Amino acid sequence: MFSILLEYCCKTDYRMLISEISKEHKDEIEKLEREFQTKFNEQAENERVLKENKEILQKYTEELEKEKNSERSMRLKLEEEFHQNTKNHEEEVQLRLKFESKLNNMHSVHRDLETKFKRALSDLAGLQTINEQLYSKNNN
Repeated sequence: MFSILLEYCCKTDYRMLISEISKEHKDEIEKLEREFQTKFNEQAENERVLKENKEILQKYTEELEKEKNSERSMRLKLEEEFHQNTKNHEEEVQLRLKFESKLNNMHSVHRDLETKFKRALSDLAGLQTINEQLYSKNNN
């Protein structure tokens, strides 16, 4: 029925018009399909690049995570070593103080003994002098 109306309205061969319209639409559809395919290929390429970048970034993230864990363990190890060195230093200071105290005590005892020794020598010299005087008096 459409063809009859078209033929009546246009007074021409409707088949020619339909074939031209079909050809134009077909050309336009092909053009759109080519554009679609081009855009699809571009999107596929972009997706591939994004996936590659994602993989690279994931590997980089993993490396950074490993490095962070390594740095953390190194920091903990250094902190432990620092605490141990601090403890050792404090123990060494205490030991030195104890040593200095003992050394000071020994010097004090030595000075006391030296003073007593000098006094004993002076007392001995005095007593020997008295003894010699008594001995000479006794002989006289």
